[in-house]
Amino acid sequence: MSITIHNGYKLPIMTAIELNQFILRSRKIAEQKAIELSAKAMANLMSHDIDELAVFGKEEFINRNLKQKGASLDEANKKFSYCSCSLHAYMDMRNRYFEIQRTSQRDSAMDFDCSAIIIPKEEFTLVLLYAELKEMREAWRNQPGITEYSYYDNVEKPEDVTHQEWEERKKVWLETWGNKQARELGMEVVLGNGVPERHEIKLEKIEAYVSSLEERAKYVAWNKLFDDKFRELKTSDKDWLDINREASKWIRSDEGKNRLSEVMEECKGKMIPELTAKHFSLSYEKIYNLLVENGEEKN
Repeated sequence: MSITIHNGYKLPIMTAIELNQFILRSRKIAEQKAIELSAKAMANLMSHDIDELAVFGKEEFINRNLKQKGASLDEANKKFSYCSCSLHAYMDMRNRYFEIQRTSQRDSAMDFDCSAIIIPKEEFTLVLLYAELKEMREAWRNQPGITEYSYYDNVEKPEDVTHQEWEERKKVWLETWGNKQARELGMEVVLGNGVPERHEIKLEKIEAYVSSLEERAKYVAWNKLFDDKFRELKTSDKDWLDINREASKWIRSDEGKNRLSEVMEECKGKMIPELTAKHFSLSYEKIYNLLVENGEEKN
């Protein structure tokens, strides 16, 4: 029987009270990590929005970022005038999370769920941990007493595990798993579920995760350069997937890289150098007005 377990861990044997305390502690860790990861996700969403507004201009920004499928241009314009940047980013994050639940498709940046199946044994306790995000898995396994206990027979064992230890893991997991489904092996525990409430994600915390001006400029410049190249290559007889591949290949060429560096410098001249919590609390219209004022001052 072939077996592959990359999410296996081992805990000391615990009493019911000790196990409950461990679960409560793990849940608290998962909840705090979800808030941190949500703040990082919102920092990316908001900085990308504000930077694209600066680089692409009002009309194109509204069509690219606010006019969602099925929405009218009037609705998008109202969102531009009245919706704060932080509210839009939060709702975007929530919508992407719910889309994961609806379709079961991966969207790693927005999947904050964390759960475990706890399997008591005579000499120790086995755990199967389920979390999409690496940071969530690391936060959980950094607790004292947790030992990595994976096993797989499709590649070579880790160098720091002896042959005897590896064979012991194989025996334990084969005896434990049998012909059962994972949820039939032990007690399933939800440690983290869903997107944190908006009030838990402080704007000051989000501010701390905003990328450098260089990284932000590279992101928005790549988008602009790709769009420009796509329009240049577009013809009625070309499939859009072929154009997409051709544009991506060009950007990665020496010519494309040189042009990307030039566009990055052009973008920096239009962008807000340092984004703060104050910007995130403003509507897109107010942010646009600030951009216009700053642009006039430069001129």
